[in-house]
Amino acid sequence: MAKRKFYHAVFKVEILSRESFSGLEELDGLVHSMHETGEDAGVCYMLEQTEINPMETAAVLKRMGYDPGMFHLDHEGNDLLPELRKQRDEQLKEMLTRTLAPAGQQWPSDPGRSEE
Repeated sequence: MAKRKFYHAVFKVEILSRESFSGLEELDGLVHSMHETGEDAGVCYMLEQTEINPMETAAVLKRMGYDPGMFHLDHEGNDLLPELRKQRDEQLKEMLTRTLAPAGQQWPSDPGRSEE
């Protein structure tokens, strides 16, 4: 399981408007009407914030309709970053080998150390 920290927060948005709401409004549209156009007045309060573990994070993301991969977690909350870093390093090494190593030579296993 991932050792990274995640936080779950619940906010309350209070808005005063000249017209009624449908209940289908998106948060970014409400913020826009409060701060950009001045059509509505409103404030935002944080009601609670808790640190949650990676397994809880994956569950909350799924409940919200997001893929846990957006936080580099699998569906059980396991950390995907080590594997992603390993893949990135392998791809980088392959790219450097193709572009920088002279034809027919292998890239050293430790580029910081010369082989004698």
